[in-house]
Amino acid sequence: LIVWLGASVLLLTGLVGGLLRLRRQATHWHAGRVEHLEVLVSEDFGPALVGVWSPRIVVPRWAFSLTSEALRMACVHEAEHRAARDTWLLFGGAILVGLTPWNAALWWQVVRLRQAIEVDCDRRVLNTGFSKSSYGALLLEFGSHPRGVSASVAALAHPPSLLERRLTMMMTDVKRAGPVRTAGLLSAVALLGFAACEAPAPTATQLSSDAEVTTTQPLSDTQAPARLVAAQGATITGQVTDGQTGAPISAAQVYFADLKLGSLTQRNGHYLLLNVPVGSHTLTVARIGYGTTQIEIVVRGDQTVERDLAISKAQSTEETPELTLVPMQELMSERTPGLSFSRTNEADGPGEAINIRGFSDIAIDDQPLIYLDGIRIDNALGPGGSVLDDIDPNDIESIEIIKGPAAATLYGSEASAGVIQIITKAGKAVDGSND
Repeated sequence: LIVWLGASVLLLTGLVGGLLRLRRQATHWHAGRVEHLEVLVSEDFGPALVGVWSPRIVVPRWAFSLTSEALRMACVHEAEHRAARDTWLLFGGAILVGLTPWNAALWWQVVRLRQAIEVDCDRRVLNTGFSKSSYGALLLEFGSHPRGVSASVAALAHPPSLLERRLTMMMTDVKRAGPVRTAGLLSAVALLGFAACEAPAPTATQLSSDAEVTTTQPLSDTQAPARLVAAQGATITGQVTDGQTGAPISAAQVYFADLKLGSLTQRNGHYLLLNVPVGSHTLTVARIGYGTTQIEIVVRGDQTVERDLAISKAQSTEETPELTLVPMQELMSERTPGLSFSRTNEADGPGEAINIRGFSDIAIDDQPLIYLDGIRIDNALGPGGSVLDDIDPNDIESIEIIKGPAAATLYGSEASAGVIQIITKAGKAVDGSND
């Protein structure tokens, strides 16, 4: 009795202490939002639910580097746990184990309960419309970042053994028996039970006679290995590496889709598939952030086939948006009232004539002077258009128009058609430093 009480106190103290420690840590986590769900952002804990009666979703900071769909799937998984009150079930199971620590069957049932809760939650998440391949890749991604959680915490990340079981259940289509089939099975069981009750018990004489007639013929030396080979199948093994660096890749999913048979790569990139039947099968390798690789493998019996695979990082499919460049002449026309450009067709080719409002008699040679950061630039017309087209509009700080007698007074008779002063951002900075 003393040992029983001591073990119970120890287990319950550890359970309550773990919950209190998580509660203290939660005070240092930042609040965030993923779509309509409010979450707590931790450094490396989660995804998980923290709390029993009013649990909150916790997402690790590195999870925000995943795609938006993957992050949303992780949060939806935890939200499904919260909606189903799964934390209540886990906490209740942990309390029962703490009260009866000697009950090995109860320990096993609590472990199975945790597995059933996760498998059921996976089914509910997939019913919301996510694809099995994307969701399976997400489980593998979080499985490569294991984090220990208490017995009352529902979490997406779990040990590889449970992740493999969840992936197997997710890829297997379970057909539910209909009511007619269920009724037929129950009737058959009832009839068998009734027949067993009505059948007469065998006598000692009948038992001895049956024993004399019934004999067991052992298998010959050639028959036994043949049956063993047919039952075992082939073994497929190898290593998965990065196609660019050659480094081993862990937590990659290696599977035969047609056989519903798969495994996860270890930290050194090695994988192992057992009992592969005879025939030609397609082996697929996939992991989040990498492309998918497929090879054909032909199995001819009980053999070990080694196949090393290399996968490359997925290329981004996002297209770079095209930038719309505004011509310098159009920018000057919009920002400077009284300034316009007209198209000319001369012997040397088409060009652009500049017109400052107020000068009605415009000739080809009667063009305004152009100064760029105080330096006069050539404004001769030609096949290439105006020299203004060579200036980047993003570099312009200001544009000043001088016309009339003021232009001739300041710049001489050549400025009778006006002056265009263009100051760039670089020119303004130099001028300010000289002041």
